[in-house]
Amino acid sequence: MQNILQHPPIIETERVFIRPLTLADDEAIFAYASDPEVSKYVLFETHQSIADTRTFINTALESYAKSEPCPLGIVLKDEQKLIGSVGYHNWNQKHQRTE
Repeated sequence: MQNILQHPPIIETERVFIRPLTLADDEAIFAYASDPEVSKYVLFETHQSIADTRTFINTALESYAKSEPCPLGIVLKDEQKLIGSVGYHNWNQKHQRTE
C-alpha cells in the first residue's frame, strides 16, 4: 500500500487525468494558487510568488519519496493543461481507504 503513495498511479477519465506533480508544473500551479478567489476555498495560503509554488511542489515531491499522502495534479487531457490539484485525507492503511 505504501508504494502507491511513493509512485501514485495516473488516474484517467474521459476529460482529465490525475498524476503526480513535477517541478515543471510551477507556472500552471502559480496561475491558480495565486488567485485569492481560488485559495479561499482550499487548505493552502494564496501563493505570493513562484517561490511559494516551488516550495509547495517540493513538499509534494518529498511526500512522494516518504510514501506520505500528498497532492496530485489535475490535467485537462485535450489541452494537456494542469488546472488544479487534489489530495488524500484521512488515509487509513489498515482498512485500505482514504478520502
